[in-house]
This record gives sequence, C-alpha cells and structure tokens, in this order.
Amino acid sequence: MPKSKRDRIKQKCDSLINAIERALNHAGGLMEIYYPDYPQYYVFIQTWIDGLNAIKESVENFREGV
Repeated sequence: MPKSKRDRIKQKCDSLINAIERALNHAGGLMEIYYPDYPQYYVFIQTWIDGLNAIKESVENFREGV
C-alpha cells in the first residue's frame, strides 16, 4: 500500500479516536449526573462506556497495524 494511502487511513483513525473520546467524555458526564442517585441508568451508561472503550482499542490496534 502506498505511504500516502497509509497516512490517510491513519488520519481517519485519529479522527475516529477523537470522536470516541468525545463520546466517552459525554458518557462520563452523564454518569456524574445519574450515578449513584439513579442506579437504573448506570447499567446503560456503563455499557456505552465499555463498548466505546472496546471500539477505541480496536481502532488503535488497527491504526498501529497499518
């Protein structure tokens, strides 16, 4: 694969990682609002956080392999 194409893929991955980090910050803000007073929401928000972290890790691993 040409270097320019690898660089473009890495840029896209960086952009995606930044978006995921923003989403994690938003989810963390929700957690601060609802936990511990509303435990019924904790499960949902924690699931989002876990999922976003898993996706972020996958994108980072993909980026390293490019």
